[in-house]
Amino acid sequence: MKRFTLPLILLAFSVSAFASTNRFNYDVSHMSSPTGIEALHSQIERYARSYCHARTSSLAGKRACVKGIEEEIVEKINDSTLTAFYQTGGHAASVASR
Repeated sequence: MKRFTLPLILLAFSVSAFASTNRFNYDVSHMSSPTGIEALHSQIERYARSYCHARTSSLAGKRACVKGIEEEIVEKINDSTLTAFYQTGGHAASVASR
């Protein structure tokens, strides 16, 4: 089972906007099925929420942070099925039909 680590450059959603380097680990085998894509998407969401919760205090700031981090991770993974799943708001039906 292959595992990849993506180095991410994430901007803090605050006035100072300091850049930091973080890693998101994922299992490539997740991309072989609709259930795996859904699990990977959930993992990305949890990572983004955890990261942003610790760095942003306002609700609007957290939402913007989570969205930005999710987009960056999905873009860096660069898998068309995961991208489609993310762009449809995480609906499994869109993945199952591919």
